[in-house]
Amino acid sequence: MFYAEIGVKHVQQYLGRSRHLWGRRGASDLLAMATTTKQDLSAAKKALWDNQGLKTVPEILAQYDGVEINPDALDIDGVVAICGSDKNQTEEAAHVIALNIRQFLPATTVSVDLFEAAAYADTLASSYDKCTTVYHPGLTEFPLARRCDECTSDMAGYVVEEPSTPAIRKGTRLCADCWQRMPRPNRTQVLGELQDLPGFEAEEMVLKELRARRSNAADGGGADLAACKDFHDLAQQVKTGNVHRTTNNNHIATVFADGNGLGQLFARARREAADAGQMDETKSLSVAIKNITRTALIEAVAEITQATDEVMPAIPHILGGDDIFVSLPATLVWDFLPKFLCKMKEGFEMENLAPMPSVSAGVVICHAAFPIGDQAEISEALMRQAKKHVAGDGWSFSWLDITAEETQSLRDRAPWLLSEFEGRREAIEGLKELPNSARSSLRTVLSQPGDRNLALQHFAERSPEVKTVVAKLFPSAGNALDEADFQVLEDSLSITRWLQ
Repeated sequence: MFYAEIGVKHVQQYLGRSRHLWGRRGASDLLAMATTTKQDLSAAKKALWDNQGLKTVPEILAQYDGVEINPDALDIDGVVAICGSDKNQTEEAAHVIALNIRQFLPATTVSVDLFEAAAYADTLASSYDKCTTVYHPGLTEFPLARRCDECTSDMAGYVVEEPSTPAIRKGTRLCADCWQRMPRPNRTQVLGELQDLPGFEAEEMVLKELRARRSNAADGGGADLAACKDFHDLAQQVKTGNVHRTTNNNHIATVFADGNGLGQLFARARREAADAGQMDETKSLSVAIKNITRTALIEAVAEITQATDEVMPAIPHILGGDDIFVSLPATLVWDFLPKFLCKMKEGFEMENLAPMPSVSAGVVICHAAFPIGDQAEISEALMRQAKKHVAGDGWSFSWLDITAEETQSLRDRAPWLLSEFEGRREAIEGLKELPNSARSSLRTVLSQPGDRNLALQHFAERSPEVKTVVAKLFPSAGNALDEADFQVLEDSLSITRWLQ
């Protein structure tokens, strides 16, 4: 039997290629349509994509006798797994699927892996040979035409004459990839036909779940829930009562979280599958991890969504097997993040996974106009820093407030453990409740050269509430804080900038 796997690579970077939310959503829709294997959506799909010729995977496979979706493969978003008894037919179908994706998403990177084995489980052995072809996007080192107004990466080849959304101005010049991303009519109808929304459509999945909860609530569940129009709309979904900031409705936070130790779990599961010649245990593990992540994301968004909200205060971009990429109002990030991590931890413990995996996260806080591609890049770097801090085995996170800490290097702040945040939460809440003038003065004291212990002690004597908070944060330090303690105090002040 011959097997092929067609996968879209670097999905997060690809979705973040656009500067605006309409581009990210359009890319998600295209990825979902081009890689879904659940059903033939040709009628609705042709209405959505203006009969441009985009074919679904089932439509392509119908042209190849004996080639079908691989029933034994893991369900991985962005990966199409097929199999067939004829090598040439299987190989040709795989490359046609890859080229179909590249035709309508020309900035994607798509790989094709080919295997030959008696059973699919045999291909999971680490030593198994495969033939790999990678289709890379074209390089535009010196564009011969004007660059795209949206991504600024490729040459513009289209001009928008009739914008389909107010977010796109008439006369905007777009490259081929951004042109395909433009909003289309009937989007909601087509996504509604997808029974199992892929991770690219995490926003629709979470919105659908929260709407269902409201409709099933005994009191009617409150107002109907809509998606954010754009990132500026997201930033304005702040809650009442956050009075310690003069302006709190123009910043967002983007979180990239990824699992630790799951590679080891799956490597062992693959070896066992190859030895046993069957995929049941590996598929069960994959489904369990995806369900844990899905539940944690939904519960974390539900945590920051009130019954009176008319707009969901989150934009989930990607929901992977063990990773998420999501944006939310900056004022809600310190409620969302610990809830998500705790729910992931709870799910892992309920599954009795051994060795026990964990999750690390990177958080970037920035103005709503900050490009989503840059948010993706920085949040990923912060996440990797958090992973390194725990050597890939621990619950950790790192963050950067672009507006307040613009000149700070990503390595200037040590990541925090989830347990450290939980242990310091009461003291941080105390810092938040201080008058704005007291927090500003405390930042000034910490930034001055000289003996910071002496300066802090002198300031605390004149500000008893500051003395109380510092004592809660460092109960055993007395009057002498070391450099690590001072960094924790500065970090705690950073958190209070956007703490709800």
